[in-house]
Amino acid sequence: MNSFYRRKKIIVFILSFFIFHEISGEVSVVQNENSETDIFSSIFDLPNELKAEKKVQIERGASKITVKSNVDNASVFLNGTFEGNTPLTLNNLPEGRYRLKVEKNGWKTANYIINIRSGEDRTFYVELKKYEGRVSFECEQENCLVFIDGSLIDSKTVMVEEGNHNIKIKKFGYEPEIFSIYVHRYSSQKIYASLKEADFDVTDFYSNRERYNPNLSGKAGKLEFNFSVTKNSPVTMYVIDSTGNVVFERILNNFTSWNQKITWNGENLNYQKVQNGIYKAKLIWEQGEKSIDFTVDDSITIPFASVTFAGSGIGSLPQAFSYPSDLSLFSVSAGAFFENSGSYFYGAPLRLSFVHSFSDFFEFSLRGGASPGLQGVCPFLSSAFKITFQKKIPAFNFNWGFFARCGYSADPQFFPYGCDFGNGVGGGGVVGFDFGKIYFGLSSEYVYGSTVFSSSQTDSLWKNGAALQLKKNNLALGIYGAINSSFGYTELKDDLRTGTDFFRSVEAGLDFVIKPSFSDVFFNLKAGGIFFEDKIYMNVEAAFSLLF
Repeated sequence: MNSFYRRKKIIVFILSFFIFHEISGEVSVVQNENSETDIFSSIFDLPNELKAEKKVQIERGASKITVKSNVDNASVFLNGTFEGNTPLTLNNLPEGRYRLKVEKNGWKTANYIINIRSGEDRTFYVELKKYEGRVSFECEQENCLVFIDGSLIDSKTVMVEEGNHNIKIKKFGYEPEIFSIYVHRYSSQKIYASLKEADFDVTDFYSNRERYNPNLSGKAGKLEFNFSVTKNSPVTMYVIDSTGNVVFERILNNFTSWNQKITWNGENLNYQKVQNGIYKAKLIWEQGEKSIDFTVDDSITIPFASVTFAGSGIGSLPQAFSYPSDLSLFSVSAGAFFENSGSYFYGAPLRLSFVHSFSDFFEFSLRGGASPGLQGVCPFLSSAFKITFQKKIPAFNFNWGFFARCGYSADPQFFPYGCDFGNGVGGGGVVGFDFGKIYFGLSSEYVYGSTVFSSSQTDSLWKNGAALQLKKNNLALGIYGAINSSFGYTELKDDLRTGTDFFRSVEAGLDFVIKPSFSDVFFNLKAGGIFFEDKIYMNVEAAFSLLF
């Protein structure tokens, strides 16, 4: 009797399924935003309805679909017929419902129901997923770190894509275990590791600077020594001068991880700053030693600088100096431009600037922001790199270098055009004479596309300038000026230039800088103007900068 009722229930279930099929025309599963997949999909692996990613009305009676996928060259089938590979566009399909299948070797096949209507252009995006298998890890030592293809996993059991994978299991104080595994689709495997205790060793010993001035404030006045150890064991660090005297000593014996960093402020055992010269940093342990050389040089300075379109400089002119290596500067500035000597408000530029010195002579800078005003919002972005060199002469330091720059501004500024506002690509050279309390520099740069790039007629700019800076303690006052020579013209309706104009405009101004000795903060205040023959733009700007 029980067997009869079980057969009866099965027959009723099957009849219900076919009744549902007849009513709907074709069984499909629709996933709403707040509902789970219909139970029939999970029982019979039926396709979901794929909603169009994009729908556009086209000519009545026509139809067009585009099938895209996260994997290129996936095979596309409609109602079982191969149509091509993704991305694929099909035209003039009859209106109706279609079975869409997208497949590629090594990826799970995707099956969907799609609707095609006359007079519509629809785009369908299909997300294919890799076949996966389950991998579990167990290590005899507690708190082992497991890496799969270089990525740290945060669970002892993970789903991994089908294929070959590199495994690394490590723990501080033990030798890492490295091997490869192959994961089959739908498989499950368990990996067991027992790590061996490591011998003590020191590797990758280096300092963040080869030349260093311990008299500088903040991060610039500190030297970082980096190295790696395999386990915890006593190590002694020494700093030794050129005569063999130990000026600094520290015992290190509490390692809990591989990578170590020791910071030294340049003071000797008597808490005094060390003198100029070549020094050796040495690590000594029971089984061996490692050493590196570095130079202490009190002529290294942090420039009293503003950020220009071509890197650190004075006012709007790049200069032949840069920040010490491994230092970065972040700056926020705001100001205002006034037209016709202050009669009319023109714009209020807001700038964010970033500068990083990869070494004592290589500097990268990035600037971005907007200048809302009469011309609109005027967003802009520019970047530059600068390479500088220094020659020490008894009376002064002679600096020289070159730079390259590029930038884009959404709107041309400063009609009647022919001055530098960051647009275009170009480069140039700089020279400077640093007498300690006085700095004098010259710069020359050529910029192509200085107004716009979009027109068939593109202009260019040649900017030549000079700057003088007076420095005392934590203050500096800079005076700068430049002549902008304009070449060519644009198709802008208000561009009245006809060709070459060697004295198109003049820039001039003051740049005042304050840097407290106890911090890595700069305050800048600039005032100046851009002078055309029949128009003047005056500006004031304040900036806050942090060196880190």
